[in-house]
Amino acid sequence: MARSAKKLPPRRGRPVDTKKRDQILDAATCLFMEQGFTQTRMDHIARAARISKQTLYDRFADKNKLFTAVIEAKCQEYIPREAAEMPAGTSAHEILFTMGRALFYLVMSEEAVRMHRMMAAEAQHNPALTRLFYDSGPARVKKIMRAQLERMTRAGMIHAPDPAEAQEYFASLLIGSDMYFRRLLNLGRKPGKAAMDAEIARAVESFMVRYRLSDAPCE
Repeated sequence: MARSAKKLPPRRGRPVDTKKRDQILDAATCLFMEQGFTQTRMDHIARAARISKQTLYDRFADKNKLFTAVIEAKCQEYIPREAAEMPAGTSAHEILFTMGRALFYLVMSEEAVRMHRMMAAEAQHNPALTRLFYDSGPARVKKIMRAQLERMTRAGMIHAPDPAEAQEYFASLLIGSDMYFRRLLNLGRKPGKAAMDAEIARAVESFMVRYRLSDAPCE
């Protein structure tokens, strides 16, 4: 009687394709940050990711598509799908703080700050690239925030008849802060989590003063 084939143990960890994609995005992120978009070539990225150039092009048709994937991955890292949900029983303050922290931690991260500086340098001669950056990053984050504020308004948690305006106001309380401006200009060390959380809490309080339901008690 023939022996049955030996059963192989199940594979663990992420699928190979996912690991390869992460490997490429990590290499691309580092090079874009260090060399800028224009100076970074696809062969540089393939070499840094330790893959062939053909393998890179099989996954990303050109540098613009790879750059878009880098921006989207960074936004997803800081603002995952869970940040856009509204768990039952969660207060307006808690939801806004979670959303604000996702946004503020993103823009205060080293990668985002360096990307912002790079885009400011590229804006004058490469507006197509900065449009790509805006659509892949800031515009997507704004859409998530607007949808959350719409849900909160429908649930009777806040009064924001114009979610787009409310989203802009909330974001401006954080991105317009002196803490962020100093970070962008590299003035001093990056603030710790406690300092950033205090800044977010102040933004939430200011937002609720403007958008709290007129008959809602203070939380």
